[in-house]
Amino acid sequence: MSQMPESPGEKEKGRLPAWAQALFILAVVAAAYSNIFHGEWAFDDEGNILYNKKITTIENFQGVKNLFFNHPGRFLGYVSFAANYRLGGEDPFGYRVVNLAIHLWATLAVLALLRMTLRAPALKLGLGENDRSILALLGALVFACHPVQTESVTYVVQRLESLAGAWLFTCVALYMKARIDEVERPSACKNRLLLLYLLSWLSMVAGVLTKQTAVVAPALLAVVDYFFIDRSSRQWGRRAARISLYLAPLALALYITVTVRHYGASTPGPSAWHYFLTQLWVHAIYLKLLFWPFGQNLDYDIPFATTALDPRAIAGGAILLTVLAIAAAVRRRAPLVTAGILWYFIALSVTSSFIVILDPIYEHRLYPALA
Repeated sequence: MSQMPESPGEKEKGRLPAWAQALFILAVVAAAYSNIFHGEWAFDDEGNILYNKKITTIENFQGVKNLFFNHPGRFLGYVSFAANYRLGGEDPFGYRVVNLAIHLWATLAVLALLRMTLRAPALKLGLGENDRSILALLGALVFACHPVQTESVTYVVQRLESLAGAWLFTCVALYMKARIDEVERPSACKNRLLLLYLLSWLSMVAGVLTKQTAVVAPALLAVVDYFFIDRSSRQWGRRAARISLYLAPLALALYITVTVRHYGASTPGPSAWHYFLTQLWVHAIYLKLLFWPFGQNLDYDIPFATTALDPRAIAGGAILLTVLAIAAAVRRRAPLVTAGILWYFIALSVTSSFIVILDPIYEHRLYPALA
């Protein structure tokens, strides 16, 4: 006797709705970080916030304008610090409440990203709605509670990293939503699609005005568009046209970095080549932390490599070449793996490549790579 097909209501039975998932994530994140609110200021929290007159003396629009011209590449993050200072003064409690709220926002954006990825038309994973819902929730919880996130959430000034990450994830999520609607619902309201693209674009602008690491958005959009939405070669022209619209925020970030404020410290540092060699080993540390988060450190002491024959550079390079080889080998059979590897390298391309920063490694830099 044949089995009767499940009705839509039966298929939905037992599935945790999106709002319930959000509440569950809120409860887990609040519990995981419940002991952070009364911590002290750390390292450059004081210099960037408490002793920064551009933040502590804002009284009017002119003060906001001065803040922009003094910290254009950190503007929105510093505006949030100024609001915290205005409301709570030097008490770190309010700052950490905001940090946690930003991390929750970023986690919900990651949840949306994962939900759309698992139903992306180009992947054809064949998962049921309930399976997609559970996997997305688990992925978002890993992002939210991974030990390597501790620095980005609890170290007040590293709100810059988490806030830029939240804008970046929102940018990609809105873009994916628009693209999936275009593919699956060709008759979708054009005004609605334009609104999604506009909000995505504005999210990148906001990310760039929070921290220049958000400039990677166009490359990430290209990855998700190709691997998740449509891998047809006929789409290259349209894909390039869509993503070219995101080059304006990229140009803004380059202008801020090159002509207004240099990224990183202005004191002499290593050459770009020596920095790159050092980052080969730093990547090895980052990958270890992602899969085995033990031996964490707030302030690593890693000397810069000065030769390509440095054993750590050789070992790190071998590890990275292996990872890239895996990405190339499985690009057809497991495109999700390839896309994840590319996301990791693109997300860290600003801080862990040739652009010299005096501190070669910080765990908070992994924030956008963990999504």
